[in-house]
Formats: sequence, structure tokens, C-alpha cells
Amino acid sequence: MIANIYNIMANDVGAKLDNLQLAQLNDLAFKAIRKTGLSKKLDERTIRNESFFKDLEAKLNRVFDSINFDKLDGKDEVAAICNDIGTCPIAQGNVLELMKEKDVMCVGL
Repeated sequence: MIANIYNIMANDVGAKLDNLQLAQLNDLAFKAIRKTGLSKKLDERTIRNESFFKDLEAKLNRVFDSINFDKLDGKDEVAAICNDIGTCPIAQGNVLELMKEKDVMCVGL
């Protein structure tokens, strides 16, 4: 960042900075402010949501453990749902296969 500031200042031959140089200096200053501010906000949000995600993970594990996938395999209803929805374009699995792997379907637009 300091090297960029020196480069901008080196182009200044007069006593005043022109509008382009001022804009470039402001851009450098605000990039640093935005980057640190955004990083700080993301860190705070992560810390604040950590317990929520741990609780959610525990609930999902309880639900997952209660599902008997052997009973679902071969059922016409489940097969029909899997055929209607299709396979995930990224993971290349159907709903039931992805549930067994604790994975999710991707949405492609």
C-alpha cells in the first residue's frame, strides 16, 4: 500500500495534487479501511453465530440418526421423489444418496 502511495506521489510534479491523484489516494485509503472493517464484521458474526451452528449441527445429527435409510431404499414413493427432483448437477447424486452422505442438493440457475 505504501509503495502505491509513493508511486502516486512520484507522479506529482507540482505543489498540488490533481483530481486523479486525490482519487487514487482516497481509493487506497478506503480499500484498507473497508477490508479491515469487513474482516472485523465477519469475525464478529462468526463468533456470534458459533453456538447457533453447534446447536443446529447437533439437531441435524439427531434427525439424521433417526432416519432408517434401509427402509427408504427401494420404496416407490422415494424413488418417485428422486426421479422428480433428479440428480445434483455438482455432487451427481439423488436426494436419498446425498442424505446418506449428509450432503445437500445444489441449486444451479
